[in-house]
Amino acid sequence: MADPDRQMTRDYGVYVRFRYDSWNTARPSVFLIDPAGMVRKLWVGSHQLDWPVTADFWEVIDRHDGKID
Repeated sequence: MADPDRQMTRDYGVYVRFRYDSWNTARPSVFLIDPAGMVRKLWVGSHQLDWPVTADFWEVIDRHDGKID
């Protein structure tokens, strides 16, 4: 998703103004949001080279039946 003004990264709390490994960017992060807007799973990395375990997210996706609670 494009976020040219970095507003979404600020709203979700993953914006990084300056760190030893990044400048004016977002920490690696994944948010699974259902059709109702509920965050079903989130992951935020501690640094730029930190990435989530993909299987954890597929498990949530596979469990979700597509219906809004």
